[in-house]
Amino acid sequence: MKRSQESDFHFRMLLEEPNYKIVDSYLFRVRRGHDSIEQQSNSLEAQLSVLYYFEKAFNLLVKKTNETSETKKLEKYLLFRVFNQKYIVLSKIGTFKERLKFVRKLNGFKYFNCLSIKDFTSVNLGLCLMLFFKKGYSFLVLKKYDYRDY
Repeated sequence: MKRSQESDFHFRMLLEEPNYKIVDSYLFRVRRGHDSIEQQSNSLEAQLSVLYYFEKAFNLLVKKTNETSETKKLEKYLLFRVFNQKYIVLSKIGTFKERLKFVRKLNGFKYFNCLSIKDFTSVNLGLCLMLFFKKGYSFLVLKKYDYRDY
């Protein structure tokens, strides 16, 4: 599935478990000027939103499903997306102090049950490298869990 704003909106709504109401009218927004999705989607705020979305999807999956080979595969894919997004967010944060503040908020141990010790160590090494040097993509992002078909 390709990334798009519509599917992102629908997944976020499903994760929030909202109450539904049928509205029998057209709902739309006309965008004018330079209010482009591309400009907005590159901001730190937008990237944090994507990170929180993938973390929420991961937590929901772990909480609400029985373990099968397919759910384990989906867990691993969501971990790939979470760690990739953490890399993007950390690369957008300017100073060491701000990156340290962000990393201190992260709770990496909640992923421990889903990762091997080798992968867990790799992820934490990648976080340390990102924190100090803004490098460490290959350690932080577990490419072997990227199950998308290209």
